[in-house]
Amino acid sequence: MFSNTLLLASTLIACISATNQLVGYEACSNDQKDKINEAFQQAKDVFDVVRDVNIDWNSAAAVEFLGPPGFNQNMQSVIQGIIHDLAKVNGGSIHDDFSINVRCDDWVKDCDGNYAYTTQRGPSGSNYNTGVIVFCQKFFDSPSLSEVVDRGRNEFDWQKKYSMNTYSDARAVTMIHEFLHIDWIASAERYGANLHVKDWRVEFYDHENHDKKESRTVYGARMAKTLARWNDRTSTPQPGRFIARSAENLALYPLAIYMSRQLGAYPHLPLVNTKPNKEPNFHNENAFEIDSTGNVFANTTYPQDIEIFSTQEGLEVATIDSFLDDSLYPKAYLDDWHHWANPMTQSSNFHNQLHDGFIECATMVQSTWSHHTVTSKANAGYTGVWDGWVKYWSPSCPNAEATFMWPAGYGDVYLKSDGYLHDGGDNIIGTIKINC
Repeated sequence: MFSNTLLLASTLIACISATNQLVGYEACSNDQKDKINEAFQQAKDVFDVVRDVNIDWNSAAAVEFLGPPGFNQNMQSVIQGIIHDLAKVNGGSIHDDFSINVRCDDWVKDCDGNYAYTTQRGPSGSNYNTGVIVFCQKFFDSPSLSEVVDRGRNEFDWQKKYSMNTYSDARAVTMIHEFLHIDWIASAERYGANLHVKDWRVEFYDHENHDKKESRTVYGARMAKTLARWNDRTSTPQPGRFIARSAENLALYPLAIYMSRQLGAYPHLPLVNTKPNKEPNFHNENAFEIDSTGNVFANTTYPQDIEIFSTQEGLEVATIDSFLDDSLYPKAYLDDWHHWANPMTQSSNFHNQLHDGFIECATMVQSTWSHHTVTSKANAGYTGVWDGWVKYWSPSCPNAEATFMWPAGYGDVYLKSDGYLHDGGDNIIGTIKINC
């Protein structure tokens, strides 16, 4: 009985401690409080996968979001320390007694267009001295992490299922990003040896006017991966110096590890490499172009990623005119990357049971994408080497087409009368339904 009482007491103390980690909730409705608390709990689920775990610097997630290991060695201990300190919001001795003020009152008047923003101290007289996060309406309008995870698990379209963009807009991810701006958590400035973790804004030269610069904020996987590939043209490029101060990179790395476990595979999209103009169409339009000397230019016709940022962060600006070459990356990562860009190279049988149509196949030969089109008659089969992706369309459905990756391990695939692709066991494996 006595031991049970002690166990109950310790459990209650732990619960009280966890609850007290977020305090204040000024001007927050009950629904907003619930969403903040839910985001915190789900953020801690993400922290669980990286807390007290040493980073595998050769893994795809680390290479893409933290930079190639040969060029961040001098900053690896700093990056590792920040991620460990961040993750210890959910355990460990360092942050057991912390409290962060969370608010909904937009006391700095910086919510216009923003999801959230962070200050190191609260309003005058508030006694909040270890960090304040203000949540804006866009935060509350965003989905929860559990919602986007469920959506991804059940997604037929592999380009969405394995894209970080499907998951990075969750409320928990916004909270993780904002936590990183708090100096006390990141052991930065007056709380440690690290520099303040900021938001970055990167500039590129216009692909049509090389004297003009275009800028993007480092929000989202595409721009975070871009920052991690930056060749700053010093004698020894050191992207780790920038990654250790980029909230988005440090937030998306643990998310990538978490989603790898949720999906059973690393969510590798969107792809960013040293030859982005060679990417196939299914990886979206090219955000950048590279000339024959390796200079990087912004594609001004490319739809911008998220451009909202908080004026509280005083964006750090980097001009990116060169990417690190592929030869500087681990071979295992390069092998993975080429597999992602070229999902398979094998003979397969395509059985069309829907209606007469056409199949366009994309094949990569010596890093160049070539396309060929074949007629696909109803109730007929076609055998070919499927390499990368396939697009089907039909005169019977002039406004409908389906683009899909040929599934690994399937020798026979059927386009059935329901408009979906099926395997030999009648399991739906297609990504986009054809509706006539």
